[in-house]
Amino acid sequence: MMYRRLYAYRYALWRAFDMKCFYCWRPIDIRDVEIDHVLPKSLEANPAQLSEVEQEYEIRETFPDFDYVSLEDPDMLAFANEDPRGFLDQYSKNVIFDEIQNCT
Repeated sequence: MMYRRLYAYRYALWRAFDMKCFYCWRPIDIRDVEIDHVLPKSLEANPAQLSEVEQEYEIRETFPDFDYVSLEDPDMLAFANEDPRGFLDQYSKNVIFDEIQNCT
């Protein structure tokens, strides 16, 4: 079940980006789509260190044209889990999902 849900997220992202690479915008095959963490999950255990890393990389300032969506909000997380395609369809091509590892 987990693999099917992960595939659904990969597929939804691929379709949301017009079947193109999220970085270079060249056409990409669905088998080459990977979801990666920008920040290691191990930082969750140390909120102070996580905050330092976020500030150091100035994520929001570095990507000012990107929407920023936090999945710490229970309603947003529920929507993302219940309808991944519908959730992704509401955003532009440029979006940063914070706490995406919370999706199941």
